[in-house]
Amino acid sequence: MNDKVQGIVIQTVRYGDTSLIVKVFTRGFGLKSYMVKGAFSHTSKNRAAFFQPLSIINYVEAGKPNGNALGYLKDVQLVYTYQTLPFEMNKSAIMMFVSELLSKTLVGQEQNDDFYSFVVKSLQWLDLVDSGYANFPLFFTLELTRFLGFYPKLGYSEGYCFDMMEGVFVPDYPLHPYYLGRLYFQNLFLVHKASKQYLHLVQ
Repeated sequence: MNDKVQGIVIQTVRYGDTSLIVKVFTRGFGLKSYMVKGAFSHTSKNRAAFFQPLSIINYVEAGKPNGNALGYLKDVQLVYTYQTLPFEMNKSAIMMFVSELLSKTLVGQEQNDDFYSFVVKSLQWLDLVDSGYANFPLFFTLELTRFLGFYPKLGYSEGYCFDMMEGVFVPDYPLHPYYLGRLYFQNLFLVHKASKQYLHLVQ
């Protein structure tokens, strides 16, 4: 019996007239790439609609990726059907940002169940919330650094600025230009402290 694999579609590239190359961040195996033959064919079971960016899918591997060789997948099903993300302009724009961000940062990503769960829960929250999500890209990007290993040290004190080279708050402006001045550091700290449901309070 073939085991189902769950993953998030990160990126798709059209290959030829009817096929796709799909990059999937899986729960159990990290980042994997597959060839989907006939995705644009009217008779295909693995339709292109399953592979929209950030779709959460289940599938069976019909040939595992090996070195530079692409694997194949079959029996694709949606795990979660988005209610609003593809249809609301503001959310769709955020979805595009998240998809692009993940495609740039998940290069060679290995299995990480906590990271996978964070992405899935964040996307589902954004899909279901009605308002107060304008700062979601800031929250998601900041939390992403936690899993990538360079989460900033956000011990905040009044009057400090944020040194982006060192990832810490400092009392004086650094000599290099890569810092957030005192007019902006407070919002960074508020995003750091806020949970998703209170992001609308960050101005």
